[in-house]
Amino acid sequence: MEITNFKQYSVIVDGGTGVLFQPMTEEYFYILTARHILQNKGEDDTYIDKVDNTSIKVTRFIFENSWKTEEIPFELIKGKTYFPHSNENIDAAILKIRFDEYKKFEIKDLYISENTTINNDTYLCGFPDDKRKANQGNLLEQFTNYTISQNSNDLDFKKSVRLLDHQTQNTIVGMSGGGIVKLKDNYFKLIGIQSQMTKTVSEQNEIDFLPIIYFNEIVTEFSDRLNILLPPYLANFSFVKDKVFNIDAGPDDNDIVFTRNFLKNKANQIINSDITPIGIKDFFKERLVLNNADLATLNDEIIYATWLEFLVIMNIAKNKVHSFSDLEDLFNKVRLIYKNTNSQWQGSDFLKECMNCDLRDLQVNGTVLINTKDIPAKERIGHYKIDKDSIIPSIGTLKKDYQNGNFGDVFIDDAAGEAKEFVFDKYTFIHFEFLKKFLIVEQSEEFKDFDSTNQAELLSKLNSIYGELFSL
Repeated sequence: MEITNFKQYSVIVDGGTGVLFQPMTEEYFYILTARHILQNKGEDDTYIDKVDNTSIKVTRFIFENSWKTEEIPFELIKGKTYFPHSNENIDAAILKIRFDEYKKFEIKDLYISENTTINNDTYLCGFPDDKRKANQGNLLEQFTNYTISQNSNDLDFKKSVRLLDHQTQNTIVGMSGGGIVKLKDNYFKLIGIQSQMTKTVSEQNEIDFLPIIYFNEIVTEFSDRLNILLPPYLANFSFVKDKVFNIDAGPDDNDIVFTRNFLKNKANQIINSDITPIGIKDFFKERLVLNNADLATLNDEIIYATWLEFLVIMNIAKNKVHSFSDLEDLFNKVRLIYKNTNSQWQGSDFLKECMNCDLRDLQVNGTVLINTKDIPAKERIGHYKIDKDSIIPSIGTLKKDYQNGNFGDVFIDDAAGEAKEFVFDKYTFIHFEFLKKFLIVEQSEEFKDFDSTNQAELLSKLNSIYGELFSL
């Protein structure tokens, strides 16, 4: 993914810019922008809201084999389609557009973050005047992005940041409402929106932006009409149902057809329970991810698709339909963690992260299930499972470093009063794909005789397989 792809999230809003965003609903989407571009400027340099029912020209950029543009119909109606911040000094506004008044489309892989620290890894994206004037007949060439090198100062409600390359007024005007964006491996992280400035570019090559927190404040103020700035699949597991148990046994796939459908159907028990992705996210927070300070990862869809599979398996293993009140006890027996990484499972860096993972309250002899973006490179079972007290070479080397005090917290801590134990002596680590690949796909022949006439026997077999693995 490249920063130029942020064009698909960026829209031209009259003389300014806006950012498309999908809140936690399937009924409508947002355009996050600067308030002043929806206002008229008076003679005394004050800004006044345009009258209701004013048509605003909004242009969207779509990639379908090639780039094209499309108009999004929008009429400004305060409190219905237009939601400015209640503080007139805060240049933030949310535009709300219902899908049934435009058309249904996906806005995914864009999350928000309130962490505004910048270290040459952030971009300002939008449609500056110089690009508009030079490409009047080609809207596609009007988009650009500038690298932000560092933070500068906090100015009242805005933050000032320094651009890497020198810009002029013409290269910045028109970008008001544009995204302040960080590019991650497979998603964008929106930390703010570029704001109006008294001086468009300072002598220090600085611009101002509004942190995303002020858009959260708008949502809170209009909570009866706006939904929170989180992906819709966090609301209910029904959004990820089609993404679970998509296992394939290749030439032997007919052997597991019924088992696959059986597991998918079992997901309805979770969907109809009081357990939701947002509930899991809010309750466990950073414990859901492996040694990862970037909590924007908590919005990754794969985390909650994995949780839906996990809860189906736990229901089967314990022969129980779990509710939200059961989750903490379950989490303290079988810890489920996600790592958004291309690092090789069982590689030295990955194992060191396991050493630093937050495993507090996990019972001795418990199991740590870890799902990763990529599955292990090798197909052997030993590459998906690290048994407690494992003596594989990579673990042995790491343990020796630990015992010698070269890695990890082997020394007694004055506050805790005891040394941290070597995690691989205490827990079994399993890649989450093991539960499907080696227990079902690789054993496909054992499932070929199951169909609708003997579902109870299939449930009993799965209960035995998973129950034995976790010793619950």
